[in-house]
Amino acid sequence: MSKNTKEDKSLEEELENSTASNSNMGSDTYEELLDKNEDLEKASLRAKADLDNALKRTLAEVEKAHKYGVEKLLAELLPVIDNLEHALNNLSENATKEDKEGIEFNFKVF
Repeated sequence: MSKNTKEDKSLEEELENSTASNSNMGSDTYEELLDKNEDLEKASLRAKADLDNALKRTLAEVEKAHKYGVEKLLAELLPVIDNLEHALNNLSENATKEDKEGIEFNFKVF
């Protein structure tokens, strides 16, 4: 077996002193710690719920942007297509073959 040295005795004394001082703590401190723990748990749950809600909102906004983004683009392009059709149908007699081909080409691109 090992012999107790002065360092071992001093460590044992410190441990005993710290244990004794911890047992002297009042029940108020324990209750305060329980209350603080409960408050922190509630705050953690609220933060998690806020994060979940933000994620759901973001996903809904992205889905909405995809859905209505295409619709908006088409709504902006329809007048251009209509104008090209109108230009093809109402070419004047003085229009060259290149003018007609240019309008047809742009119309086909759309």
